[in-house]
Amino acid sequence: MTKNPDMLDRLQISVPCSTDWDQMTGKDRIRYCGECSRDVYDISRMTRNEAKALISSATSRLCVRLIRDEDGSTLTEEPFIRPHPAGRKA
Repeated sequence: MTKNPDMLDRLQISVPCSTDWDQMTGKDRIRYCGECSRDVYDISRMTRNEAKALISSATSRLCVRLIRDEDGSTLTEEPFIRPHPAGRKA
């Protein structure tokens, strides 16, 4: 069976920002990076649907803070529950 990772788990950060999140101004979900003059969105403070909507609606480069779980999945406000490979029992 081929594993189909969630869109958020396939995200790649091509050029990670060197500015510390705690040094950026703003709130929990969105902070402003003075070094690159961009808003940075913290995906771990969003639901999976909110994060997917943000990414899908982006019309230009998007800066995000991405935190991975031990298994490589992207952390969000609620966990992503992968379907069991054997399927559901009736």
